[in-house]
Amino acid sequence: MRRLWLTLAGRELLVRPWESALVGMSLSALTAVVAGTGLLARGAEATARAVLADGPDIVVRRVAPDGFRPVPADREVAVTGVTRAEARVWGVVASVAGPVTLVGDDEVAPGESRIGTGVLVEDDTLVLRGQVDRTVRVTGRFAEETALVTHDLVSLHPDDARALLGLGPGEASDLALWVHFPAEADALLPDLEAALPWPVQATTRERRAGLALAAVGGRASFQLALLLPALLALLALGAGAVRDRLGRHTDLGLLSALGWTRNEVVRLQVLRALLLVMPSVTFGVALAYSAVHGPGGDLVIGWLWPLEPPLRAALSTDGALVVLGWTAAFVVMPYVAVVAAVAALSGHQDPVTQLEAP
Repeated sequence: MRRLWLTLAGRELLVRPWESALVGMSLSALTAVVAGTGLLARGAEATARAVLADGPDIVVRRVAPDGFRPVPADREVAVTGVTRAEARVWGVVASVAGPVTLVGDDEVAPGESRIGTGVLVEDDTLVLRGQVDRTVRVTGRFAEETALVTHDLVSLHPDDARALLGLGPGEASDLALWVHFPAEADALLPDLEAALPWPVQATTRERRAGLALAAVGGRASFQLALLLPALLALLALGAGAVRDRLGRHTDLGLLSALGWTRNEVVRLQVLRALLLVMPSVTFGVALAYSAVHGPGGDLVIGWLWPLEPPLRAALSTDGALVVLGWTAAFVVMPYVAVVAAVAALSGHQDPVTQLEAP
């Protein structure tokens, strides 16, 4: 009996092959775009958390009414719970190819630099323009695997970095703090503000993660909202096809004349929809995963989500199965529900009328 139902449903698809092919390709395309956007958002979120997990628990910057101020590099932070404090020299300066992020590193010799994969140079010479102009030699490059955090990074000797950023000797851009209990970093903020002699802005790792994830989530939500009209159009196409089939298809008139009930007609239409939607959605999901995490993914990611640096090499796969399952439900359930609803509401017309329909 089950084989009979599958045979009838499959025959329904083959009666109008071009219509079935059009709906199937539309379902696959919609699924691929929705799943691809979801995979990018989830992967970027997991990757951002992993990157921030290696950073400091609290970042402290000195503030003034007109912006940030340098902090003393030798400033001690006498707050219970702080296990380590590190003064950092960093900022953004201009290069021939555009802005780059500058960091001071004691392991780099004066006049030399290490650069990320996104920094363009000629003849291993880099010209930087900040508070002063400085030309440095490129003696090393960061590994491509670290491109997510080093893409536009230029590492210089601290004295060279200070000169470009306009910092004086012994000055730093901010203080990076590590605490004994990172989960309780928020509780230390009032003590930090009281311990330092100037106004400060202290940001915990969780707050930095929240800002990064809000940007990722906002971009993904906007892109998914743009896909809703496509989903509605696809549902309307499926509903119109079912209604047209129930109104004019002589085979259904024959089934009605043979005594098929409304529930059996609805069951046939739902089974037909599942035979169409399940392979289409499976193909779309596989295409999305291959495009985001497989070979050639940078081209697809660059089209769907144009970010620098290219994300695919470092993009996390954590939660990918959840995204793919949610996407499949997002496409399959509305489509099947619309088909079932239209089939149920259409009801049985007069079998003679259906049999005589063209």
